[in-house]
Amino acid sequence: MSESCIFCNWVNGKQKAAQTVYEDESILVVLCDSPVAKGHTLVILKTHKCDLASVEIKDAAHLGEVVARNFERHKTGIEARKCIRCSCG
Repeated sequence: MSESCIFCNWVNGKQKAAQTVYEDESILVVLCDSPVAKGHTLVILKTHKCDLASVEIKDAAHLGEVVARNFERHKTGIEARKCIRCSCG
C-alpha cells in the first residue's frame, strides 16, 4: 500500500470511495465520482501497482474476468463505452 495513492486509501478505508459496484479479496470496483461518461467505473487491484506490466499473470487474468463480468452487468441501461485505462497515484 502507498500512503499517497488515492486507490490504496480507498482499499484500506482511509478515504471514502464512490459507490462500490463489486468487491472481492483482490479487487475493488467503484463508480467514478468525477465520471468522464455515464457509468464510468474504476477497477482497482487491492495491492498497489503502478502499471499493468507489474501485475502478476494470475492477478491479470482475474482482473480481466472482473472487468468483463462487470462491464456486461453494468452496461445494461446506460450508454457505456469499452475503454480501459491504467492509472497510478
